[in-house]
Amino acid sequence: MTTSNDNSLDISAQLFWQFTTPTSSATQTESVPALSQSGSTSAPDIHTSCPTRASRSATGKKNFTWLGANVLHLVTILYNSESYQRALLPSRESAESDPALKLCKHPIFREISKLIFPGASVEPNRIKAKLRWLQETYYREKKKLSLTGAGTLLENMDASNPSYISHLALSTNKPYDHSAHGHGLPPILDLMDPTNPPAAVASTSGASIAGAGDDDFFTTPSPLQAQPSFSTAGGLDVFDSTSSHSSAQRSPGTKRKRGALDHKCDTLAEAFYRSSIDTLQIHLQLEQERTRCERMLEAEHTKSEEMRMQHKREEKEHDECVRARDRDMVMEMVHLLASQASGDITNRPYGWQ
Repeated sequence: MTTSNDNSLDISAQLFWQFTTPTSSATQTESVPALSQSGSTSAPDIHTSCPTRASRSATGKKNFTWLGANVLHLVTILYNSESYQRALLPSRESAESDPALKLCKHPIFREISKLIFPGASVEPNRIKAKLRWLQETYYREKKKLSLTGAGTLLENMDASNPSYISHLALSTNKPYDHSAHGHGLPPILDLMDPTNPPAAVASTSGASIAGAGDDDFFTTPSPLQAQPSFSTAGGLDVFDSTSSHSSAQRSPGTKRKRGALDHKCDTLAEAFYRSSIDTLQIHLQLEQERTRCERMLEAEHTKSEEMRMQHKREEKEHDECVRARDRDMVMEMVHLLASQASGDITNRPYGWQ
């Protein structure tokens, strides 16, 4: 697992150097560092101000050209400054918590231009354009590397991935417990014993960085920090991380440190268990609240329906009373007319026809 992470970091570093200088092929060949047999990438000194080159296009307009060291210096500045990341990078912006971040980009670009080009006057828009190009290059190369399936579980892998069939066949032959990979857990470096040797911390940090999310633009280490440590003795480069790691394993306090690490793992598991219980309780409370709201809505609907039926009955009774009163009045008028007609007949003179 560590070898694949180192290879992926080397490939990322090589691709970064290939796309840092958008000039001719000869210029790119000079700016791309050669990979050694041990898989490391030698980067130039980014703290020395490299002069920029200017060329003229076919229209006679003066073009501004960036060198690879300048681009690497820009990446290092952003990587080492969390405030710059929050203000400039899309995945780190928090406009809801600090709306002023959207208004201070131009002064930040001016500060970065002074850091990269201390002896020249460079417009802040040059930094802005190069940062946009750098983001586009990152996402484009990330999309190319996403087809390799590195660091992706089988359950999260798309069926169109070329490695999906081989991974599926391998999982059927050699079953593996994918539930051991917990999601949303705190970084393992926060739980490590600070007295651990640097080699163990370096190996753990490489694994944690490889498993971190790729949505953040600068979550992966810079090309300089991704290089393995070398010790120079007698003019020869000797890789000493393996020897330091083996010596740390042979140290007398290995068992004690292993016990402390097991205790940290138990603490992490207990915290994850408590978090799961809290999540279930929250879901239960939400479900109870939803049921209570539904019952309240149903009671209000039933009450409104009863009031509508009662109003309808009252209107019907009122209409019946009005019709009965009209009928009584008509009958009284008929009786009155009949009595008047009979009185007229009795009051006629005898023999009058």
